[in-house]
Amino acid sequence: MISIRNSSSPFSMVEFCIFFSKLGIDPQLLSLFFFCKGNKMRSATVLCCPFEGGIRAMMVLRRGIAGAAEGARTVFQLFEQSRPPLPPDRLEKQILPLEKYNLPLSKETFGSEKLLQQQLAATRRAHRIMEEKAIDIAQQQRLMVGIGGDHSITYPLAKGVAKGWGNAPFGLIYLDAHFDLRPIETYGPKNIQVISSGNSFRRLLEEPSSPFCGARLAAIGISPSPSPIFTQMYKYARQKGMTIYLHSDVQDSSSLAETVLSQIEPSSRYIYLSVDIDCLDESFAPGVSSPANPGLHPQQLLALVKHFARHPKVVAMDVVETSARTLAWFEWQNEGRSLEPEQVRQKALLQTAKASLEVLETFLREKIGEEILGP
Repeated sequence: MISIRNSSSPFSMVEFCIFFSKLGIDPQLLSLFFFCKGNKMRSATVLCCPFEGGIRAMMVLRRGIAGAAEGARTVFQLFEQSRPPLPPDRLEKQILPLEKYNLPLSKETFGSEKLLQQQLAATRRAHRIMEEKAIDIAQQQRLMVGIGGDHSITYPLAKGVAKGWGNAPFGLIYLDAHFDLRPIETYGPKNIQVISSGNSFRRLLEEPSSPFCGARLAAIGISPSPSPIFTQMYKYARQKGMTIYLHSDVQDSSSLAETVLSQIEPSSRYIYLSVDIDCLDESFAPGVSSPANPGLHPQQLLALVKHFARHPKVVAMDVVETSARTLAWFEWQNEGRSLEPEQVRQKALLQTAKASLEVLETFLREKIGEEILGP
């Protein structure tokens, strides 16, 4: 536990923890009381993570569309434009320098084992930067809000937040059209293990001594598929004891949120919320790598986010996968398919970025107060 003082108290956090530990009171729960007012936290850091190495690795495996790094920057720019400067002790905004870790892909290097090795090495370095920053934010007892980027960023951010809060048992709720529980795939004769945006939650679950476990994970908004990989991931989720709700299960958002919390909250000290914007129906979020059709309505998503944000154990969240859709793997193979014209892509990007911004602001308004963000 770090030594940090509340402006109204002459005692350090360490001194408080020692005192209350002697009284039999959990110091980690005390830290939530110390730095929160009701369900709200006193300060937040909005962290832009323009990284898409997870999708670029998937493209080598003939899946995915690049553009999530530009998507992250677009959402962050909209957030900066929509709000006046605020004191950093209440709301800090930061963009991590991760662009150099998004290695260039081209038709000439498509399927290159050497390039994949380089991308995975770059991904590990980028993930380490994100994890260390998340640790620092959590150790300051600040609310962490990440903007992605591809969904691989949840792996380092959630790990870092958990470490910063003492590696106590963590719950994780994610809203997504996809499970992102793919087996750790290998590629080429050297069997290179692929770190992708499609295996983030599997890696969290299989991390040694992980504070995350299946019984504390909930996936909401999943779009079912007849594919063998969907069946495989669904069985894996069930075997791990995960809570699963398909997009068609989301009717009364408040009631569903209460049910989910009742299932994972009792065994969780803290909770992490992750929102993949592709959980929205394609008509509302066309600017993503893999659109959902059908998917959630924005009102359903925002009601879920608002309800989860009101819970005092929720100490971090991310919103990911807004994409400029700049490059698709199938364009390298001349399969007769191509992406939309630039004007169409930019319109889809802006529409989806605004949807992500609304998720971000809804969450922050509930967690740090309307007096900071406005009604």
